[in-house]
Amino acid sequence: MVFPVEKGQNGYFTVELDWDGEYLPYFTLDLIASKVNPEYHYNGIGVVTAEFYSNTTWVLEKSQAVVKIAQETNVYFKDSGKDLTSKRTLGPFPPEMIGDTIVVHMETFWDAGLKSKKHRISEKFIVK
Repeated sequence: MVFPVEKGQNGYFTVELDWDGEYLPYFTLDLIASKVNPEYHYNGIGVVTAEFYSNTTWVLEKSQAVVKIAQETNVYFKDSGKDLTSKRTLGPFPPEMIGDTIVVHMETFWDAGLKSKKHRISEKFIVK
């Protein structure tokens, strides 16, 4: 996971958002993964996905719908030359989350048949 800001000395990313827009703010993570060995490709393509989870949700007042700041659907990586890349948008964030510490988890899956692998990482960030 590559955040749009550098990690602070406290080990957290502090993400400053634009709270003056017409809509609630969000930001995008760049994702980088290593390639799958060509012998495990499907139709000439290596399959790598990532799934996201977070400890943070909020409730949309009018509909009472629960909004997850990390959508829990898979993203697929594409070949960018040296590595595989993708993106994941986090948000939207309501103003009540300003100053909150949020944890986001990413589980990456390299599809290689019986030699498939998963790797999970977590990062903490503060909304400002």
